Amino acid sequence: MVHLDIKPDNILFSKSKDIFKIADLGLSRLAKIRQGEDVKEGDARYVAREILNDIQLGQDVYELSKADIFSLGISIYELIRN
Repeated sequence: MVHLDIKPDNILFSKSKDIFKIADLGLSRLAKIRQGEDVKEGDARYVAREILNDIQLGQDVYELSKADIFSLGISIYELIRN
């Protein structure tokens, strides 16, 4: 499963328990989908360019398993930078 909308706004932190949670699972889906299936990505600022290019080119099978890792990396970078 992939989330497809990981960004700082969707990462919750509990100070009392020191736990992070991922919220807003509305776009989550299976990691491999076939051509013709609807792919709705989250905030384009946090989606890997390769994923956006594959969607625009109309690839036969999309591999989305690494999409959340890229989004999480960008989110962490933004949090460190600020």
